[in-house]
Amino acid sequence: MVNPFISNRNQTTWLDVDGIPRKKARFLSRSALNPLADETADEYKTRVGAPVAQVQGFYKFLGGTDALIALGDYSNQDLSTKEIGNLPTKLQVALIRLTIPIYSRSILLLKPV
Repeated sequence: MVNPFISNRNQTTWLDVDGIPRKKARFLSRSALNPLADETADEYKTRVGAPVAQVQGFYKFLGGTDALIALGDYSNQDLSTKEIGNLPTKLQVALIRLTIPIYSRSILLLKPV
């Protein structure tokens, strides 16, 4: 079952004559409940679509969508401290899975010049 207002079944496009979207689909997740560090109230309202108090009221009344992940969901990240984990172990697991028939794929390892 698909909501006809989201699927656009009854119209031809989400865009107006200037190419600007007329509709927005947003997920009400726990991460959107509070402003980001150093974010002003206006910046929060632009990012989320409503003031903090209104968003928190919606979350309290409607609940959240924390189990859903939106394509393009915004999250604040500090790339200077980004950790990727144990890369040798991850590569070893990936290569072992390639030897299992269900995962078999052809791979080409290139030697850096």
